[in-house]
Amino acid sequence: MAYYWQHLLDEGRIASPGAIAQLEGLDASHVRRLLRLTLLAPTVIDQMVNSESLSFDRIVRTPWPDDWWRQAGLLRSLADSV
Repeated sequence: MAYYWQHLLDEGRIASPGAIAQLEGLDASHVRRLLRLTLLAPTVIDQMVNSESLSFDRIVRTPWPDDWWRQAGLLRSLADSV
C-alpha cells in the first residue's frame, strides 16, 4: 500500500499524505509512518517480513535512519531486545 501511495505522490496524482489519509479514512500520521517504510533497505524489509518477534506496530513507530547500514543495525538491536 505504501509504495502505491508513494507512486501517486511522485506522479502528482495526489497532493499530500494528508490527502491520502482523508481518502483512505486513516490518520495522517499513520499514513506518514507507512510512507517512511518505502525508504527502508530491501534486505531490512526481507528480514522484517520473516521475523516472528517484531510486531508491525513496533516497526512502523520506529524512527528509521536514512542510511541502509544503520537500518540493518537498528533492526538487529530491535530483534535482540524482544
